[in-house]
Amino acid sequence: VFRMERDGKTVTQLTFEPVNVTDYDASLADGSVAYIVNNQLVLVHGDGSNRRVLLDGGPRENNPWLTSPVFSPDGGTLAYAYKGLNLYNLSTGASNLVIEDKFEEPQLIHGVQQSLPIETYHPRKYSPDGSKLLIHLLYTDTGSAAIYYPVDNTLVRLTGTDYDLICCGSSRIEWSADSSSFYAAIRYPGVDANGMWRVDAVTG
Repeated sequence: VFRMERDGKTVTQLTFEPVNVTDYDASLADGSVAYIVNNQLVLVHGDGSNRRVLLDGGPRENNPWLTSPVFSPDGGTLAYAYKGLNLYNLSTGASNLVIEDKFEEPQLIHGVQQSLPIETYHPRKYSPDGSKLLIHLLYTDTGSAAIYYPVDNTLVRLTGTDYDLICCGSSRIEWSADSSSFYAAIRYPGVDANGMWRVDAVTG
């Protein structure tokens, strides 16, 4: 992970890992960076110092994968995906699995016992006021989206057409300033663009 300064040319390397960093997010509150490496969730200060392993998911070959770290706007909570949607309290160090991934019963597929996903949960982006969290839902062969409300642990799935595209591929998501809706611009390599969507955060 690198940081580029406001002059548009000064670049500082923040992470120095022996294997690839697969995902990351930066806190708007203090600039600290959470990232995934070697199936570990790691936190560093904005200058790359004070490296701390918050969670270790074990070898990726034999365990579920840690993915999708997302800071809340106040920097107090770190959402991430691991066996479901988790919320990590950075003050207390407590992590809670708030929605568990759902899988089918194991079955033999191409000679290997596998459990296909019924629905899995991956955080994408908090609303500016921190009251909502956009979630990417994944199924066996497609995806969709939902909005998670931390205050009462509820999930509002998006309705309508083509929402399976909103949180997948190379889509770009931005919340409105008042957190009442979000915008999605969707484009897939080799596929016609679906244009810009505006989604009501209350009704989905």
